[in-house]
Amino acid sequence: ILSRLASLEYRSGDAVAALQVVDTALGLTEAHELDHLLPQLLGNLAMYLSEAKQYDSAIDHYERLLALPRDDSRPGSLMPVRYNFARTLMMAGQHERALEQLDILIPLLEAPGLEPRLATALSMSGNAWRRLGDLERARALTGQAAALHETFDNPAERSALLRDQASLAREMGDFDAAETYIREALALAERIEFERIILDAMVNLSEILEARGRYREALEVHRDYAERNIEFLDNAQRSRLDALETELGMQRQAQELFELRQRAEIQTLQLAEETLRRQVTLATLAAVIILAIALTLWQRRNQMRLLEASRRDSLTGLANRRYLTLQMQSQGSDPQRAAVVLIDLDNFKLLKKVDGLDIGDRALVRVSHLLKRLAAEHGANCGRWGGEEFAIYLPEATRENALALADSIRSGIADLEIRGHQGAPIEVTASLGFAP
Repeated sequence: ILSRLASLEYRSGDAVAALQVVDTALGLTEAHELDHLLPQLLGNLAMYLSEAKQYDSAIDHYERLLALPRDDSRPGSLMPVRYNFARTLMMAGQHERALEQLDILIPLLEAPGLEPRLATALSMSGNAWRRLGDLERARALTGQAAALHETFDNPAERSALLRDQASLAREMGDFDAAETYIREALALAERIEFERIILDAMVNLSEILEARGRYREALEVHRDYAERNIEFLDNAQRSRLDALETELGMQRQAQELFELRQRAEIQTLQLAEETLRRQVTLATLAAVIILAIALTLWQRRNQMRLLEASRRDSLTGLANRRYLTLQMQSQGSDPQRAAVVLIDLDNFKLLKKVDGLDIGDRALVRVSHLLKRLAAEHGANCGRWGGEEFAIYLPEATRENALALADSIRSGIADLEIRGHQGAPIEVTASLGFAP
């Protein structure tokens, strides 16, 4: 039960609560020698720690997991563990140790049907060699990964590979190729509306343009990045403050932490803008004037944009839980005449595990568009309640029209056409309920 609760906390976006619950489950398992449960719990705990950027602890748990007794007749059973372990080592800057895991993993991934994972592992290995200074070997490995990507359609992984190729080309002094790669990566990320990859690619493009002396273009890209990053504020800053949230551990601090996230992000953006302005000043007087005007306009709009960003879910664009609650409280409706409809997507963890996080995000976006349209037709407020849960608030409702809305949502979700990486249709259903 604790393991399932930790999974729910993680899916709802609260990695800190997930860590606390799964740690309790692990202690219970060890106290009662439930050895058959250890692999899953250690793997989940290592993954949650890695997401919280507690890399040293995550690495310790991965090493313990790999040291557990295993059935030697199933060498492929450790592939997901080694894959996630290698990613954590890369994020921790331990590139040589990551290569040790990848050297074991890559031959296992050469089996038919594992091409997407093999391409990612090759790209990861090339990135590690690039950071270790062996650019030729890095180029060979990323070339193999790029060749594999021609055989399947995975825009998110392809975009990440192109960013690695851009970084490699830049380090080798080929700025033309670097710009070509990063622009293609940005186009792919925009096609699938993957905001995190878009922001990373925009930073890389700005740096490449700056290195080439094209300061005006770099400024334009950087300004677009700053505006998009404000909308991505809550998720982007969450990981930097998770350690503080763990120490506080009190819900009454949530508002103060949110304001701290906003101030920290504003300071980061202001510092980046100031650095770029100094560089442009050294180029031409005209660029200085353009930068000054741009900063003035951006600062005037910044507060309104921050307010809007704090109210919206960054993935779906719907009202977040806090803002939807404020809307409900401010309606002034008779509680007995209002109704709340809750929608929970079924088996969503399994969908993300089988089809990938990007397909799961795509399903959430498609469902959010449907809910937004149906809510508007019924004069209702709509928002993302958390994870794969959504809520709709009807200020004036009867049992009949609430039931009609719920049934329209249920059938609309079932009719959505969502396809996986290989083009196969993915069934998405939901469980719904409503009450005054």
